[in-house]
Amino acid sequence: MTVTPQVAALVLLLVPGLLGHALFCAFTYTAKPSWSGRTVVALILSALSYLVIAGLRLVEFDGWSPFTWLPDPTPLVRVVNTGVDGVISADTLACVGIACVISTILTIGIVRAHNNRLIHKLARATGMTTKSGFESEWDSVMIQLARQRWVMLLMSDGSAFTGWLESHDVASDQRAIVLSKVREYDSAGNHFAWPEQELLFIHRCDNVRAIRLIPPEEAPDAREFETPTATQTNHRISEPKPQQPTQDPAAGLADKACIPVPQVQVADQSKARRA
Repeated sequence: MTVTPQVAALVLLLVPGLLGHALFCAFTYTAKPSWSGRTVVALILSALSYLVIAGLRLVEFDGWSPFTWLPDPTPLVRVVNTGVDGVISADTLACVGIACVISTILTIGIVRAHNNRLIHKLARATGMTTKSGFESEWDSVMIQLARQRWVMLLMSDGSAFTGWLESHDVASDQRAIVLSKVREYDSAGNHFAWPEQELLFIHRCDNVRAIRLIPPEEAPDAREFETPTATQTNHRISEPKPQQPTQDPAAGLADKACIPVPQVQVADQSKARRA
């Protein structure tokens, strides 16, 4: 297969843009683009990178040019009468390498602006839009409010799980959630803590009726999630052994989440003495 100078130059021109686009997709939650979309983004990033090199070569301070050592990117474009050896040379490869560094720097700035929703924040501040910049309300709430904090999952069968939100699915319809330091409540209000090293993975959240974001002042005590005793570890997770209601701070979470707690009947001591 014969490689023409035009093809060789085009590949070299697109390398910085393709690298920047790959970094953008790796560090942001975006849908997988088509090849045509990737080509357009790669062309824009590559053009910006080579324009920066050309612009730096023109910078002068009182007749002194600090960036004259940068290679000239014009040979990559002027390949009509140039062979492959003339395109793939030390100067052109050095130019491509420097353009990759510049493209990486530009991509880091674009990624930070995208992840912080900088453009949408400015647009909302000026009244241009009310959009948050996220693909769905799930992504907006989970990323901005629920990430790395205590949450309670209220299940359809009346049970509940309290835990630290380790991870959740983003930019997808899977709606997966991963909790650590899990405390499980059954429909009767009985509860027990899972071993700290165990994680709860809920896929698609089809059986989740609601998600409660626990305020910091109601966060469970870390001591409650120490490794349980041998008798506690024998309990099945799906069928926990009922326990008497306690007065620990975490027990109040079930009450506030509308989980019924059994009432303890106290006998009349005066009647017992007469009997």
